Amino acid sequence: MVSIIITLGFWACSADEGDAIPSQRRIAHANRLADRLTGPNAAPEYQKAVAAQVALWELAFDEQSGRRRPVFEGIDLNRLPLALTDQWRPQERSAIDAWLDANRLTLRHLQSAVRCTRCFFPVQEASGRLSASVDPVTKLIGLTRLLAIAANRYAMDGGWLAAYAWNLRVHHMADHLYQQPDGVSHFAAFATERLACRQLLTFLQRHPPDDLTGLTAALREGDELRCPGAVAAEWERLWLRDNVERWHAWAGDPAGHPDDSGLAEMMLGADTLLGADREGIFGEPAYKSVEAFRAALNALTVDQECLILERLLGVYAAWDRLPFHAAWAQVDAFEAEYCAVLREAPSLALTGRKIPSPSRYRTSMQEARMHRTAVGAVVAILRFQGRHHRLPDRLSELVPEFLDALPPDIYTGEALVYRVTDAGAGFTLYSIGNDRRDSGGSHTDELPGAGDLVFWPPPIPERMDLSDGAEPAQGGDAPIPQRINP
Repeated sequence: MVSIIITLGFWACSADEGDAIPSQRRIAHANRLADRLTGPNAAPEYQKAVAAQVALWELAFDEQSGRRRPVFEGIDLNRLPLALTDQWRPQERSAIDAWLDANRLTLRHLQSAVRCTRCFFPVQEASGRLSASVDPVTKLIGLTRLLAIAANRYAMDGGWLAAYAWNLRVHHMADHLYQQPDGVSHFAAFATERLACRQLLTFLQRHPPDDLTGLTAALREGDELRCPGAVAAEWERLWLRDNVERWHAWAGDPAGHPDDSGLAEMMLGADTLLGADREGIFGEPAYKSVEAFRAALNALTVDQECLILERLLGVYAAWDRLPFHAAWAQVDAFEAEYCAVLREAPSLALTGRKIPSPSRYRTSMQEARMHRTAVGAVVAILRFQGRHHRLPDRLSELVPEFLDALPPDIYTGEALVYRVTDAGAGFTLYSIGNDRRDSGGSHTDELPGAGDLVFWPPPIPERMDLSDGAEPAQGGDAPIPQRINP
């Protein structure tokens, strides 16, 4: 539900479109919209992967004793799957191997899934309400990290061909997520693409492949299959109308909709239950009680609330029409206006108070695109270097032979910052970041408003603690570990 509010710029809610399809037929129509490609469907293999997945925490603790298994003693389980670096201690490598061993079947299903060009998850909901359905993609998000860990494990032992193959599987999983029409899937796609690109950049630094042109082509395989904007807009429109009708039906007869009563209580009381200080974008609860929420709904008709949402759409559309660097300069004013209108729409204000930022969707999308563009620029620089035996003095030397256009920095509207370093032996490539200040390529792990967003040289993730004197694992000509080769 949260994604619907964030992605409002892609929908409309009008009497001649949103309610043109009766509620009982919306799920069927939504499925027809989503299932627009042909060929074998990846979804069943993803569902098998979800069923087979062994979570790290599940593996680390003995079910009977509740204690850690010996291989996981003394290891930070929160950091372990996030450390996409070759600096794992031997004990940490053993833990990773145990995790990958436990997920051999999961990895096999993922490998089968990404071979498919088509991915369609049918919406299924017993109540018949599209807005009550649970997005199946939410269960896939953890699997992207597992794929990336498998890729990195091959790289650690010098199995670069396999490492690149597994990294491309992460990219192809992002392609499948982009095929979906809903915002939740798109957010997962943004995060997956960023992860895949950042890992690929570390691979390019350590051991670039011989066929850089082929790598670029492989990255683009799924681009034409992404969900068209018009399809996403129509799908979201169906969801929006259904959501408004759903909450108004509950307000008229709470006893007849006990599940929605429980949901309203949960969402209005979540901050109290969790002891959270933040109240989302409003700075205060949207409603003080379930009865206050119900009264707000009963004060409006469905069509009246849709008119409010049309105003909200206008606020977003005006901001969305601006080039991103110009829109980002006005983001505070946009969010203030957006939230002021959102308060007037009860069915969205209930969930809207939980969103960290209404600009998050567009920002995440643009940053994911910038990561992909930066990868293309780095590949072009390496190809130029291979042909001319030197680095380009400026990015413009790459156009049009190696690049179709200069890679843009979304925060300035100009090209990414490129500088030759180390007396011509190296280079740096970065965005000035969302603080819009050039910090000279200073990387700060992409914390909001802190430093540049550096693509090259790839920022090294937080290193594992090597204080015990263990040497970091080194790549080389070691054989690919068959235990993680499904």
